[in-house]
Amino acid sequence: MDGHPTHNEIRAQYKENNTCAIVSLIFGIASYVILPLIGAIIAVIAGHIARSQIRRRGQDGADLALVGLILGYVQLACWVLALVILCIFIYQGSKHANTAPALMCLQYRCAENTTALDPNIQFPNLSDHAGRN
Repeated sequence: MDGHPTHNEIRAQYKENNTCAIVSLIFGIASYVILPLIGAIIAVIAGHIARSQIRRRGQDGADLALVGLILGYVQLACWVLALVILCIFIYQGSKHANTAPALMCLQYRCAENTTALDPNIQFPNLSDHAGRN
């Protein structure tokens, strides 16, 4: 014809990016902006699907899928780390919360025993202060 390549000839020179790779990248970025946990899970799943399809079909987009996987896995690691830290704080808080009543009971028993030994010592009546904040 006129020496210019047709649209099909140009398109044949370039491989298409895998759609799952693009989805993985988009949700990997979205996991840091608007969809923290769900975006990371979708990015990881779509990234693995994309890498499999790219190997089978010979498509482009392996780098997009890899970036989506990295973003997704880093976000999931942050969630796991935050969950572990939260569990540690809850566990530490429950340990300290359970010791406070035991210490109060021990102090009360010591006060009872001291009163029994020396009847002249007077301790404040705790029931008088029960209704006050």
